[in-house]
Amino acid sequence: MGAQAEACKQRGNECFAKGKIEAAIEAYSEAICFAPSEAVYFTNRAQCHKKKAAWDAVVADCTSALSLDDASIKAHYLLGIALDSQGQHGQAASHLLRAIDLCKGKTISYRDDIQRAMLSARKRQWAVAHPVAAAHVGISEALVERLLRSHYEQSLGVGVA
Repeated sequence: MGAQAEACKQRGNECFAKGKIEAAIEAYSEAICFAPSEAVYFTNRAQCHKKKAAWDAVVADCTSALSLDDASIKAHYLLGIALDSQGQHGQAASHLLRAIDLCKGKTISYRDDIQRAMLSARKRQWAVAHPVAAAHVGISEALVERLLRSHYEQSLGVGVA
């Protein structure tokens, strides 16, 4: 990685930490100009686009990152989130599962986030494929909650808030 690109990345990281998302996007874009073959600059910019819910931009940056480094956990994770947000739950789950597989044997601080995102994508994929069953699950969950609340109210002798 070139020194100029790294300086831009550092500036982008500082801007991102301060919540200056547009400035961070500009800094990461500049880093990409200096070192277009480094996947990390694309994934950092994708993280900024995620904050703005600019899903097409997240997909574009993650696709670029993965073309440079197919083993990028962050790229698979962010791409999975973006695809899930766009209703492409099956593809999302595939990328999230790939991210989880890549985490094996590594210490990844956001591993639990990846797992939750994958389970959510799979749940939405199932709900789309089985709408009647999903409705029944929702009704069942509400009934179980109501029954548990009633049980606790009776056993405690008071209303539960």
